[in-house]
Amino acid sequence: MYLCVVDSHDFVDSSFGRPGRFGKPNSYCVYLPKPIPRSLALDEQTSAELSNADRALGRLAGSGRLLKNPLVIADLYIRREALSSTRIEGTEATLDDLYEAETGGAVGSDVREVLNYIQALYLGLRVVKTDALSVDLIKHLHVQILAGVRGEDKEPGTIRNRPNWIGSSDPATARFVPPPHTELESGLADWVEFAAADLMMPPLVKCALLHYQFETLHPFLDGNGRLGRLLIILFLVHNEHLPVPLLYVSSYLEHHKEEYYDALQGVRERGDVQTWLRYFLKAVTVQANDAVRRSERLVDLGEVYRNRLSGSRSRAHEVVEDLLASPMITTQQVRQKLGITNQGATNILRQLESLGILRQIAGLPGRSNRWIAPEAMAAVRD
Repeated sequence: MYLCVVDSHDFVDSSFGRPGRFGKPNSYCVYLPKPIPRSLALDEQTSAELSNADRALGRLAGSGRLLKNPLVIADLYIRREALSSTRIEGTEATLDDLYEAETGGAVGSDVREVLNYIQALYLGLRVVKTDALSVDLIKHLHVQILAGVRGEDKEPGTIRNRPNWIGSSDPATARFVPPPHTELESGLADWVEFAAADLMMPPLVKCALLHYQFETLHPFLDGNGRLGRLLIILFLVHNEHLPVPLLYVSSYLEHHKEEYYDALQGVRERGDVQTWLRYFLKAVTVQANDAVRRSERLVDLGEVYRNRLSGSRSRAHEVVEDLLASPMITTQQVRQKLGITNQGATNILRQLESLGILRQIAGLPGRSNRWIAPEAMAAVRD
């Protein structure tokens, strides 16, 4: 009979779930979560973190409303979110790699995972404009996340019908063994109900509990971490806590990864939900403040660009707006965006080069010439 960490003395509080055993004849230990609590008292320290996070998120929402074109900046932040979330799972793609792929460069397996995440997030954002979070949506997003990348053999879009575990190849030594598949239908139904419920609970606390429970259920054989982090943004946008997706919380989780895992596990083992909430709320505060600063920097840079183009009657200003979120561009992209000839696109790019906005970089044989906006690249990369 297996011995495993879920069967140990570490699990001293059953507020959010309890250890159990599953499987015959050699049963193994699993964690059986309770339904998400519909009310929760916050201690003084957590309440202070909540106030900080609410203020930071409010500033970010306000800055989004003031931006000339918030969706342009949102495109950048979605890329940053995708990069950080996939790096938590072991990819090594960079922002430069992503821009190169989007302008005709090589698309390696790591970049493909990032692109999948971006496409899944855009899919989800379209749906949650009108519809609530649902199991069907979760399945569709999961298919997109795993399309053509590692994990594509793990039944994308299908709620698992067999066990999985985290941190080992054997449940006996795993850091965490999620509930058996027999518990997932009821667990996900409770998750969806909680997401839609009109509760006297702060939205960010509700969001933190949703993320904790999704990662605890671990309803798929692979891709649960990426999907769970993506659902954070969808919940906040659907419930109008963000006008546009300007928050990239995964960046904080990436840089404090062990603390992230420890905080989630602390809820399971010790019922220490306050530490998890403080961690999550701190992540929101830090990343919302960073997003505000970055937005201000990009807005200022956009004004600099427009001043350089003052008096110009060309359509170069239409290209400049896009550079704030995607500082690498090709002649073909300009031609397609503006519906002009290849020579017309080249003329615009040369004009922007003469104004110090763009610099041509070496192109690949047989591919469209590429250009980079160094100031914008520094602003989005730093």
